[in-house]
Amino acid sequence: MAQVDARLRAVIGLPARVSLTTTLLLLAGCLQSDPPDTAGTPAVTPAGDAPYNREERAVYREAVRQLEDYEARNQRFLAAGRATRAAKAFYQDRSRAWEESYAQLQEYERQGIRIARAPVVIRTEPASIKSYQDNAAEVVLSRCTDQSDLGMTQDGALLPPVHEEPVIQEVVVHRYENRTWLIGTFTTTDRPCGG
Repeated sequence: MAQVDARLRAVIGLPARVSLTTTLLLLAGCLQSDPPDTAGTPAVTPAGDAPYNREERAVYREAVRQLEDYEARNQRFLAAGRATRAAKAFYQDRSRAWEESYAQLQEYERQGIRIARAPVVIRTEPASIKSYQDNAAEVVLSRCTDQSDLGMTQDGALLPPVHEEPVIQEVVVHRYENRTWLIGTFTTTDRPCGG
C-alpha cells in the first residue's frame, strides 16, 4: 500500500508528506462540472456576509466552479487509467504541478491503477479568500468529503478505502493576474467532518 500511496501523491505533484487520503481525494475528483439537477449537488456554503465582501464572495463561487470542473475532467483520466495526450494537455492547462501529475498518471498506467468513482463532496466552505489589486486571488476551500466508495483498483483488484467516514479536505485555488485559474494543493486533515 505504501507504493500506491507514493504514486497517488505524485499524480498531482503533492509533496511526500501528504497523506494517501489527500491524494485520493485530489485524484478522484469530487463533483460533476454541470450536474443535470441540484438534488445530488453538495451544499456550497456561501462565503458568508462577513467578513467577506461581494467581490470576495464572487471569487469564492468561481473558485468552487473551477475546482468542480477540474475534478470532473480529472476523474475521466483516473477512471481510464491511461496517460494520453489529452490528459497531458489538461494538466498543463489546469494544474500548478502538471509535470508531476502527468508523470504519475503514466506510472498508474504501467501499474494498472484506476479510480472508478469520485469522492462525494458533502459540504464546501471558504477557509480564506484573498483578492489582490492586480486581479490575482487565492481561495482556500474547506470541504467535507466522503471517499469510502472510490472503487480504486490495482490490476483489477479492489483496494480498501483509506477513510470509511467523511473527512475534512482543504484545496487551494489560484487566480492569476490574467484571470487564469489553476488548481493548487489538496490537503486532507484526517479530521472527521463532524469535529
